Amino acid sequence: MAKRAVDTAKLKRLYNRLKRAGGGKPQPLPPTDPTDEMMLALLVDQTTERRAETSLRRLKRAFVDYNEIRVTRLSEIEESISPLPDAAGKARAISLMLNAVFDRHHKISLVPVFELSKRDARKFLEKISTPAAAARVLLMTQAAHAVPVDNAVHRVLLDEQITDESVEIPRLQTALERHLKSGEAYAFYRLVRDYADTEPPRPAPVKKAKPKKKKKTTGKAATKKTSAKKKKKTTPKRKKK
Repeated sequence: MAKRAVDTAKLKRLYNRLKRAGGGKPQPLPPTDPTDEMMLALLVDQTTERRAETSLRRLKRAFVDYNEIRVTRLSEIEESISPLPDAAGKARAISLMLNAVFDRHHKISLVPVFELSKRDARKFLEKISTPAAAARVLLMTQAAHAVPVDNAVHRVLLDEQITDESVEIPRLQTALERHLKSGEAYAFYRLVRDYADTEPPRPAPVKKAKPKKKKKTTGKAATKKTSAKKKKKTTPKRKKK
């Protein structure tokens, strides 16, 4: 039988604990522009929401529009979003995403994507970004039942022992969406993401080294060892008369 992707009891405890700490269940904000949200989703990994939002504003001030970003050099995009972690990787991801959108719709807008079925829209978004980024765009712009598991959310779920490293992100997102009720996806993501932005990562537990057991020699090796010991024994010398 396959191992469960999430521990449902621990998931429920974390959700209730964060709701109590936050003073209740956060309500969704008005929908944002899908393209802006995708950009933010690509920038927010391995950093805080605030730093990602600041970098997005700086990027948009540096260029006329997203089409100019699409055709510019990666080094210029990287410079605009630095000092975010993995700025080079994020610059590459942004360029690939914008070009994929332009190739499909001949303009830089994700709005036409949502004319597709929910399943096809999600599939396309995952193709041009990541499962976490796709889920975030669907959640924030379409109020879809999606739970983004970015780097920060994943860390919390691991720290709380709700999941483990062997569970891949797509499977983990599907499991969370199955166990969280309709209408809880936004509150859960918002609570966990905010908690991740303020809570330092827990240090990994230090494993104590087990003492090495002495190997017992058997068979020929033991016989040789015994005979070697016997050879070392010498008979006492006789006293001269």
